[in-house]
Amino acid sequence: MKLFKSLAVLAGCASAAAYEKCITCEYVGVADDETNAIADLKAATCTNPASDDELEDLKYTVSGTTDADNEKYCVSIFYMFEAKDIGNKVVYGVKRYVSDSSVTLSRVDVDGYEGVKGIASSVQQKALDNDAKDADGNDAPILLTNFIERGVDGALYMGDGREDPVTSGDASTVNIQTFDSIRCLVCHDAQEFSTAPLQSSDITMPCWNPSGNVFATDDEAARDPTKYCSPENGLCMTKTWQYKTKNDANVVTSHWVAIERGCASNTEKASLGSSETDVLTPNKRAVSANMFVRMYAATNTASKAKDNAKYPDADVSTKIDHADVKDDKSAIQQGDHSTFDIRPITAQFMSSDGSGKPDVPSVAAATEELECISCSTPIGNTDSANDCVTAKTTGRVKCKTLACSAITSSYKLGEDATETYYYAKRGCAADPDDGVTDGEQENADDYVVPDGWTNIKQYNQRSTTTNGNTGRSSSISTAVVFDCYSCESSFSTTVSGANPADPIFDSVKEKDTSLCWQTFKPVADSSSSATGTSGSCTGKCYVSAYKYKESTGTSKLPATTFNWYIKRGCDTEMSVINNETPAPALYGISQTNRVCDYTNGTLCNGLVEGYDTTLEIATQSSRLLQCYDCETPAGNTDPEDPCYTVPSTTKAVECPDLSYTSCSTTETAYTLNGQSFYGIKRACHKGDHEDSTEAVAGFKNVNSETTHCTSGSCNKANGKTTDLVVAVESSPGSGTENETEESGAAVVAFSGLMAVTLALFH
Repeated sequence: MKLFKSLAVLAGCASAAAYEKCITCEYVGVADDETNAIADLKAATCTNPASDDELEDLKYTVSGTTDADNEKYCVSIFYMFEAKDIGNKVVYGVKRYVSDSSVTLSRVDVDGYEGVKGIASSVQQKALDNDAKDADGNDAPILLTNFIERGVDGALYMGDGREDPVTSGDASTVNIQTFDSIRCLVCHDAQEFSTAPLQSSDITMPCWNPSGNVFATDDEAARDPTKYCSPENGLCMTKTWQYKTKNDANVVTSHWVAIERGCASNTEKASLGSSETDVLTPNKRAVSANMFVRMYAATNTASKAKDNAKYPDADVSTKIDHADVKDDKSAIQQGDHSTFDIRPITAQFMSSDGSGKPDVPSVAAATEELECISCSTPIGNTDSANDCVTAKTTGRVKCKTLACSAITSSYKLGEDATETYYYAKRGCAADPDDGVTDGEQENADDYVVPDGWTNIKQYNQRSTTTNGNTGRSSSISTAVVFDCYSCESSFSTTVSGANPADPIFDSVKEKDTSLCWQTFKPVADSSSSATGTSGSCTGKCYVSAYKYKESTGTSKLPATTFNWYIKRGCDTEMSVINNETPAPALYGISQTNRVCDYTNGTLCNGLVEGYDTTLEIATQSSRLLQCYDCETPAGNTDPEDPCYTVPSTTKAVECPDLSYTSCSTTETAYTLNGQSFYGIKRACHKGDHEDSTEAVAGFKNVNSETTHCTSGSCNKANGKTTDLVVAVESSPGSGTENETEESGAAVVAFSGLMAVTLALFH
């Protein structure tokens, strides 16, 4: 295990300044293991510059005053952690900056990460005599806090930054920090303007500033490589560029700003897009343009990856275009022994409010709009000689996106169908950067596929050549009905003994009489067992499932009951989403829901995520809801009654079973003829738990209020004793013998009616 220590290192740098200098730089890298990460950190220019030439490649700051009271502090933060999803490689980094105050040698959170710790330390600048020289005869040496190995000069810090500083004793053997992943946000966008935007916040496409709820950060999204990627080199990449178009009359018709975010490849280089070598052909548009390519460190969660991807704008403090400072080494943080020109930890020129100029290269000349074939087939077209199908149409359109598109498909609706349908749509590519590849697409888009069918292919073509979108599908698909398994299965098995292992499916499968946990496809032989299906589905297939265990034995004869539940079907309302929800009518049990659609093929909900025949779904431990259960006596006038005002020593009791999902409190309190009455009932409740109000018979203005709560011991709140309603008795009903107008009669009525009313909520 390797460690950090504060150490002043002097290295020559010619200058006439009156103070030692502080380097400000950042560097991030990835190594195969901790040993190599430490070696890289010790060799990195930002960590340990070996010569004046290396220092010239780094941004540095000088105090700028001769007043000794304003001396600065050179601060460094070192960190490293292991990322499981890139083969347990070690991500490491160093950040140096200048501070007006001292930073005590300590463990700190590293900006831009979630839970990653680093070691921070600082060393103070010193005023120098004008003729002060270092050992090499140079003026104004550079002052550093350096990275060293464990045991050197008494260093006792853990390299992972998780321990508090110590001054003596042996170093701990705590392992290096470990996280499941490193992540970069994946997105692209292009936005049209009438003129070039002057401020970054004027650009509103989501990928430019990924705030809000457009980009999900849940576990499912974090595992989706189309939403978040894991860079082998530890670097995220942001590309920005712009162009403008003109028509045949040489009039500018649109201005575009585009962005692409993702993981930096091992061959990608950072670029300021201002030289001939930086001119690229971005994505799939008929335009050659300069492109800014920025690099910064990947982080360890999807949420932080989204947060780190802010407005790409020019340096807000200077308002200087990047191209104007390309040759100014003080403005470029460079790393050594790497194919990358820039390896910062924080994203360069990114602001939280977009107040800077957009980080895009300038555009000199407009590009002519691209002419493309434009047409579409009518609904249900069966004519293979249709002009759009054959691309012989005379329809044309001018495209500001500078890309043409052709989407074609030929299919039959079932093996016995006699007609073949021919679909074609040609025109501008609305989003040339959407990742669509030329050639056959396994599952056609939803506007190509008729509702209730699947297994239809389509042919895609993108072209940057004038009227080049002439592609046509060469094969005919045979569509099949988009069907879903439709079944429900619920069963239990009890295992004796303390702490039993989960039963395997083979031991309980005979209880799955509807064949829903393990599905069986329909076959021609009707005598064979098969799982039920829904028939043609015009929505999505879904599966919802949970497993839980509960203790059902005694202390002398312990036993555990394992419960299984699953439901599969067709969701025509599109209301089911991939998520976790409370299981219906079961306290504390979560239900996992998964969906699939026609692109996954028919009967796709027989194999959705973890719900295949291995049935690897976690068994949850159940616990009964606890509620206070009591009732005040009839006609109670005591506000200190132990049910109306619950003593702190009173304990809640367990509800009878898991179907009790809420605690209820029904309260009726009022004043009649100067006497206050306090009635309350507390209980476990099953079924719907909406709060309600019920009128109390015998009164015109007295109500019983029922409230529900869903956490343990939650129905403890004392009944109210102030602001009670002054009761007004209702008139006796006609024809009722021996009715009295005495106030005491209402008290008796309250007692009986409370018993009836409150019984409804138990």
